[in-house]
Amino acid sequence: MFPNFRRRAWPVTGRFLAENISYIRTIDFGVALGCIWAAWTASGDMWLIVPTLILGFIFAVVGIATVQTSLLRKIFGVGVAVTIYFCIGGFLYWHFLPEATVAASDRATEEVPANRATEEVPAATPTPQISLFLQCRWRQMPKVMPQEGRIVVLSSHSVFPEELGGGDLAEYFGPDGSPTTWAHENFIFGHRCELFNYSDAPVFNVETTFQMDVLSVIKNESGSLNSGDLLKTVEWHLNVPKVDAGVATPFVFYILNNWNYFLRFNLPREAKLQYLSEETRVVSIGTASSTYPAMFLNPAPEIKSPPVGSPPVPMPPTRPRGR
Repeated sequence: MFPNFRRRAWPVTGRFLAENISYIRTIDFGVALGCIWAAWTASGDMWLIVPTLILGFIFAVVGIATVQTSLLRKIFGVGVAVTIYFCIGGFLYWHFLPEATVAASDRATEEVPANRATEEVPAATPTPQISLFLQCRWRQMPKVMPQEGRIVVLSSHSVFPEELGGGDLAEYFGPDGSPTTWAHENFIFGHRCELFNYSDAPVFNVETTFQMDVLSVIKNESGSLNSGDLLKTVEWHLNVPKVDAGVATPFVFYILNNWNYFLRFNLPREAKLQYLSEETRVVSIGTASSTYPAMFLNPAPEIKSPPVGSPPVPMPPTRPRGR
């Protein structure tokens, strides 16, 4: 049965192909070009591009086989088709690969649950803003102890002129309302300073430095004193254990000159401190604007002996952090 069928079918098929070879060739090449166009419009989906190009290549080879020419030319045509399709496939891969990669990355990002993304990448804690402000005003030294029973003074280590060393904080203690060391002097002036902390929490171990220029004294014929040449520059260190937050609780201290020289200084602009449990960091210090570029301290006058029968003078200053 099958041999008879083949003997009858092949002549019919061959005759059909011979009569319609031009149409078949046209359809083959048309389908091959259509496959190229379909691969281009696949928008980078390689699962569609690769099968489409393979199908187009098969139709192109069939179309070449229907051309009435020598076998060598047909092989050459197949080779040209292979080269063309490989070039087209490589170009589409190069053109669409970046977009496909970005799209896949976006899809992967969208599929990550919100809670998982939060666990893997915790939100960064913002750095707290610390705002310090320092203002100093020319004032007479207090004659009585304030309510807290303590006066903090930034002054030099030594009263001897030849040393002219550094300085730091000293603390004077006494009962509320009791006379101070300067109670019987009317011409002892210094600078009353207030260090404000405008942050949300107290700051600790605040350290800053005053650069003090020691100036010579020129005595005029009238008896008045003027500042002269620069003799030396020294550092007075301000070390504050704690500054509470808020405008109502500044750290108050006085700057006092106990030398027989003029002192010239500017307010510091930076300080080292600790905020809550943080490590030490450097912050800026805001200062009140002034018409004058520098501040001055007059030479210390001679302190008179207290009158007989006067109350006892408060205990001498303590310097827990002497330098």
